Amino acid sequence: MAPRQGAIKVSAQDKKGNGFKADVYVDGEKVGRSPGTFKISVCAKEVEVKHKKHGVWKRTLSIQEHKVTKLDAVLVSMGVAGKWEGRACQSSGSCWTITVEARANSSDAIEGVIAYPSLGCAARLEFVRWDGQSAVFRERFTQNPGKRCVENGWLWLTSKGEGNLEFKWAYPNGRVDSLTTLSKAR
Repeated sequence: MAPRQGAIKVSAQDKKGNGFKADVYVDGEKVGRSPGTFKISVCAKEVEVKHKKHGVWKRTLSIQEHKVTKLDAVLVSMGVAGKWEGRACQSSGSCWTITVEARANSSDAIEGVIAYPSLGCAARLEFVRWDGQSAVFRERFTQNPGKRCVENGWLWLTSKGEGNLEFKWAYPNGRVDSLTTLSKAR
């Protein structure tokens, strides 16, 4: 008996509608490059479209036998997606370590988590908007909120080229108090 198959037709673009070639993975295995149509099993669970500059777009699949499912991947990370680390200081002189992990989500926005290991705090990053080339977030603490970390702080993440990410943090009232450059985590 032949395996039951359908297909996906994949295109990739940035949030401004500019198309580009990107690698297409189904359940972790590379099936080709977009734009393109790829035969896959109806049992396939997940598609990922990856681009070095634009990041990763990921969706859960629901494939119908002998049908083509069209997928228009809008990669919005603009170089923000990935794992990042560094050290920042506030105007008070207090310094701390930072780790950030960000990725594109199913709403064509960015989501992620941030940890301040030296402070013992961690938060979910709630995407608010794009501000030019910066992804803007609110921090929602999941570990030690309010003890050594400020709840509902503002965070701007901006790609500064291969391997560098600008980190800007502000109090809930909008007053900026930290600016540093993070590096890709090893």
